[in-house]
Amino acid sequence: MGPGAKQAADRPVLQRDDIDPGGYGSFVLAASAANQSAFEMDGRSIFTKFLVEALQTGDAAPNSEDVSINDLHSYVCRQVAGQGAPMEPRLWVDEQTAPVIVARNPKAGENKISAAASSGKALEGVQENNVAGPAPSSLLRGIEADFNLFLGTDPIKGEEALGELAAHGASIITRLLQEGTGRFGVQQTLRMRKLCTLIGQDALTPLIDAIRSGEWHVKTAAAPCFSAFEKRNSAAQHALFELLKNSEFDTRRLTIEASGYAGYSSNIRWELARLAKFDKLYTEDENADIYDYSFGKLFSYVCEALARGFALTGDESELTHLMEFYELCVRLGKGWSAENSIENGLNSLKPVAADSLLKDWLLQPDGPYTKLALTALGQLRNQRTVSAVASRLFDQRDDISLSAGVCLGYIGSSMTARLVAEAFESGSYNSGGFWAASMLYGYGNDWPAEKHLVDTALTGYSEVAGQMLVSLALRNGEAAVDRAKRGLTHSDPYARGYSALALAWARPSNASQLLRHADDEAANELEKTFAISAQILAGSYERGDELHEALRSLTQWHMLRPFWRYQILAALRISHNGKERAQRWAEISQDDSPRIRALIDDYERRATTHGPLSST
Repeated sequence: MGPGAKQAADRPVLQRDDIDPGGYGSFVLAASAANQSAFEMDGRSIFTKFLVEALQTGDAAPNSEDVSINDLHSYVCRQVAGQGAPMEPRLWVDEQTAPVIVARNPKAGENKISAAASSGKALEGVQENNVAGPAPSSLLRGIEADFNLFLGTDPIKGEEALGELAAHGASIITRLLQEGTGRFGVQQTLRMRKLCTLIGQDALTPLIDAIRSGEWHVKTAAAPCFSAFEKRNSAAQHALFELLKNSEFDTRRLTIEASGYAGYSSNIRWELARLAKFDKLYTEDENADIYDYSFGKLFSYVCEALARGFALTGDESELTHLMEFYELCVRLGKGWSAENSIENGLNSLKPVAADSLLKDWLLQPDGPYTKLALTALGQLRNQRTVSAVASRLFDQRDDISLSAGVCLGYIGSSMTARLVAEAFESGSYNSGGFWAASMLYGYGNDWPAEKHLVDTALTGYSEVAGQMLVSLALRNGEAAVDRAKRGLTHSDPYARGYSALALAWARPSNASQLLRHADDEAANELEKTFAISAQILAGSYERGDELHEALRSLTQWHMLRPFWRYQILAALRISHNGKERAQRWAEISQDDSPRIRALIDDYERRATTHGPLSST
């Protein structure tokens, strides 16, 4: 696909600027994976035949006026599979782009007439029978609109569509997985889990079918949905284990991943390890040579599944087994990838697993275990872990000290701030101390060598400097005003963004005026989100719609540091009609536990009062 592709009238999609001069496009649709051949038939490749057929007939999107690149991909995948060709068309779409429209559907006129007739008959039937039918908005909107809202980026409308789609039963899961190519992000996956929970046990069949025989993108979208089934769900366990025994590599990989999401991996950890090492289950020959091809394909999935299984269940024996398997990965030159996979799995850490992680991994003198534990505990943000985490602030390994500081900053609260301040009673701060203090200085406790701490942390325009500037504004607004004003004209968008937030918290009399056009001049979505949040915090409460829209475009919202998310959520809360929006965005970023809500409450209170933060 490139410049000049046909498109719907008045909907320019592919422009010259969309094509990277280095050869990487925003939208790539290929006949097959890199290690597959594109099979030919009747003088034309199968892929091309069905691609042309989709555009000529409109069958790729029979109920839509337009044909998107996602529609084309789903259509050719189905048709190619029907021919039995051992190839899988692939689609890559830049996550920051909306679904791209490729052509106008030749059946567009027919669709309009058909849709109008159907809507008219439906409404007529409700009126004639004088009974309560579906809500008017839902009836007129139809399943197609609900489908798109569910897969869209508006969490409010997506939640509304969730209930409507659940009424269609388990079959809707298959369609969402098949046609949602390129549209599954964190919030869409969250809604899929909710949908599976609402549908219940019947949702298991389409999910197993997706893992067994779905295209790759269908498998990857289905695997996280297994978190909707509790660990004791014997039907899910049995179905996954049967797949594990009888499937090909691609299916095995995603079956292993699904087992981790279901918290089932701890039940079959030995089988997973044997499968990765020997390409078979139940082997008794522990001295057999490791099957390199199998191990290379499966080891990272096993690491992540074992880590996620522990994170969800707290099975202490899992950590020992995971360490043994990780050491095997290191010996075979796979240590770096294995470490990343374990980190991904531990992102699901639940409170039930925290104590084992503190006891068995936090104090490990070698290997990545301490850092992995700190990263996971930082995502969990449990207050009861503060003392144990603080003990790592003075670790001789710089990366461990820094990770401990980041973790403490994420945990937040005035209690955490006091503990960190006491730890550096000598006034000699290391990298971990500066990182923690930069996110905790907004609380009202005293700090050793306070002027040195603030001046050093504010040096330059680093992440630590940005966090300290905002913390200074929260604690003592007047002291931060001049630095914040200068930052508004800095060449770095990130520096301009955090300077806007600092100015809003500092609250000089002209803050609203200084911030008036900051969002219009923003260079990227993060700066824009910071700027609009600052405008609301400075008193422009009517800007809630704009902040909501900015968050819809901020694809990495859930990856922002909690320090920033709390401020943005507080701004959204105090904006007009912002409470429900804030609740939905907090759910997406896992900021919806009672303790985290209390931290955000404190920022919300500070937005309309003066003085430092005070949350315990």
